Amino acid sequence: MRDERIAGTETLLGKVMEGRKIVGTVATLAQSRAALAKELGHLSDLTKAIRNPVLYPVEFSPALLRLRNETERKLHKL
Repeated sequence: MRDERIAGTETLLGKVMEGRKIVGTVATLAQSRAALAKELGHLSDLTKAIRNPVLYPVEFSPALLRLRNETERKLHKL
């Protein structure tokens, strides 16, 4: 979630535009490629396999779980 802070994690999304203007810094293609290569380097070869890859474990944050549960309760009331 946008405002949620979880220890040991980093924010993945940031503001890039405001009022039709670019704000902050924008990575070059070379920087983006280097960042991707670095991140892919953290994955095991089994996870990166094209055929029958090992699934990468993903968990929902506490705030996202609360939002999901709240949304489901509201939907069931309809």
